[in-house]
Amino acid sequence: MAATLSKTYDLNRSEIIAAMEDRIRSGSRTKLTRSEREILIVILVDKLVEMAQRGDDTRDAIARLCQAEVELLECAYPVSSINSHYLPKYNRAIREAIEQGRLRLNEQNAYEQGWTKRNGRESGTEQRHHAFDFLVYDDETQMALRSQTTHANNTRQDNLAFVELDDYMEALE
Repeated sequence: MAATLSKTYDLNRSEIIAAMEDRIRSGSRTKLTRSEREILIVILVDKLVEMAQRGDDTRDAIARLCQAEVELLECAYPVSSINSHYLPKYNRAIREAIEQGRLRLNEQNAYEQGWTKRNGRESGTEQRHHAFDFLVYDDETQMALRSQTTHANNTRQDNLAFVELDDYMEALE
């Protein structure tokens, strides 16, 4: 990711958004390039780091920042894609910044969350950054998306296409 970003990092958020809006207006299939998406992720993580350094990383401030990012993505992509593909990348980058010590957790930007392993034998608590609460869709949306995916998979499995094996093998050879 760094090599790609080193060539394009001079793009700022407003330039990326303007390019995205132009592509949307022109009907382009590509709304944001991979490089632009990577830069947006880096910018968001950098803002979270800066907010923590300044001490203005309240839950409300983090919520506003993250909600603005989700709204931006919703201008370009369907909710299902944002949920399954884009938001996990943001969350992974935030997790990496925390693990690397660039984004420090404190009482203002994080909270204690309990956890229990599925087998129920182990439990504990961990610090959870507030951004993880806002870079995810609510339970109702998650369930609706799961239902759509299940329905699409069932339909695909119920309508299998017949493949003539000899023709297929000939094409492969």
